[in-house]
Amino acid sequence: MNMKYVLALVFLSATQASAHGVADNHLQIMVVDNRIKMNIVVDMRVLAIADADTDGYASLDELAARSHEIKEWVSQSFNVSDSSGEPGSIVFADVTSDLNIASAKDGKVDHARILQTLAFPGPVTDLKVDLEQVARLVPELRVTIIDAATGLRYKLRDPRTAQTITLPT
Repeated sequence: MNMKYVLALVFLSATQASAHGVADNHLQIMVVDNRIKMNIVVDMRVLAIADADTDGYASLDELAARSHEIKEWVSQSFNVSDSSGEPGSIVFADVTSDLNIASAKDGKVDHARILQTLAFPGPVTDLKVDLEQVARLVPELRVTIIDAATGLRYKLRDPRTAQTITLPT
């Protein structure tokens, strides 16, 4: 058998297996001066709060109807603070269907994007991140922290462990 053909089959199988897997869950935290912008993409199979009929998808109506509960879950589960330990105030929160990742069929989406921005009294230099609650619920959560001032990226190896990221000043 042709080796190129075998490699193509292996790659195709791996791509298909992960295309709809829970490994699609990721959280990006961007630090911009005194604001922290969080952008999480979550598989509906693990975010049962949005899937009222438990069919593995959330309809656009379910997302709209449950947006308050989802925002509440985010504010309770994502413990992100500055060096003082204060959580900051929410200045923006939104829940949308993530049409970049999800395949929206018949008004159903398999992922949702949750956006939230926190404001702090001053620039954030030490970012304290405690994602234990969300990491327990969302398997294989990938977390990237971006310092907008320098462009530096940090990847959390284990989101279940509380960590402090010291940003350059």
